[in-house]
This record gives sequence, structure tokens and C-alpha cells, in this order.
Amino acid sequence: MKFIAKIIELIYWLQLFISPTALLGFIGFLLYNVMKNQAGLYLFFALLATGAIIGFYFAERIRRREGCSIFMGRIFGSGNNNS
Repeated sequence: MKFIAKIIELIYWLQLFISPTALLGFIGFLLYNVMKNQAGLYLFFALLATGAIIGFYFAERIRRREGCSIFMGRIFGSGNNNS
């Protein structure tokens, strides 16, 4: 059972990591399509690397403080509960 819990924790960690990486990567991709030169390509990779660093930092910070599954559980459970 611990193995399954670790896999779930890893999935949540990856979700936290991928969010800023994908966002900044998408912004970099849009800027590259506008510029269409070598500087645009460097900007794309710089933004992608920055997103990965930010994603790693926040995912690790959340994992160490409270755990990714607890954090994500609060996010998923904060919907509109009009019972």
C-alpha cells in the first residue's frame, strides 16, 4: 500500500512541477513564433528552463511542508459545496 501512496504522491508532484513549466513554455513558444529568429529560440528555452526551476522549487516546497496529496486534496475539495 505504501507503493501506491508513493506513486500518487509522485503524480501530484509532477502536476505541481508541470504547471509553471508548461505555462512559461507556452509563452516562450508564442514569443518564438512572433520573433522567428535565433533570439526567439533562446528566449523560448530560457523561459522553459525558468518554468522548470520554478516548478521544481514549488513542488518540493509543498512536498516538504505538507505533502502534495494533502495540498492537492485541498485544491480539489474546495469546489462549490451547496448541499
